[in-house]
Amino acid sequence: HRREGEEGPGVGADAVLNVYNDVEVEVDEATEALLLSRGLDPILSRHIAHLFIRDPLVIFEGATEVDDLSSTEHFENIQSTNWQSVRWKPPPPSPGSHDPPIGWRTELRTMEIQLTDFENAAFTVFVVLLTRIILAFDLHLYVPITKLDTNMKRAHARDSVFTQKFFFRKHMATDAGEEVEGEDPTEGGRE
Repeated sequence: HRREGEEGPGVGADAVLNVYNDVEVEVDEATEALLLSRGLDPILSRHIAHLFIRDPLVIFEGATEVDDLSSTEHFENIQSTNWQSVRWKPPPPSPGSHDPPIGWRTELRTMEIQLTDFENAAFTVFVVLLTRIILAFDLHLYVPITKLDTNMKRAHARDSVFTQKFFFRKHMATDAGEEVEGEDPTEGGRE
């Protein structure tokens, strides 16, 4: 089982969007059952149970005896050794009562290398602007995970932007629930 590359199940609160989780993933059944029995939602339970199919790659000295009720260190150790293009990050416990909570985060990890600090900064600014546009216009950019995996594989080819076709949504402004049943919500190719 690869730790990098292919995406696992997506995470989201809207059950309609679960149609895009079109990949079968291996899960740690005991972890999934425990999470479900404690009231965690099925989509999130499956996502976390998928992370627990592997042992962590690294265990830091002194980090085996950690209070899991006050620290997310064990969870982060498992999650940080699964390298997917987007990583959901739950809020860490607040270090002090006067510190503001950090909140939920999403980490975009698609670029493998940037040649300069300027390019790193430019990509960071681009991602911030892109997220603001997506939120402001309520854009729906969802594609099935299988098509996302295909896009990622094609993107690794030399000059892929010129030589490959990528899947992308036809209708970004429509609600996911409004698509015609059975219609493929993606379209291959570039215009």
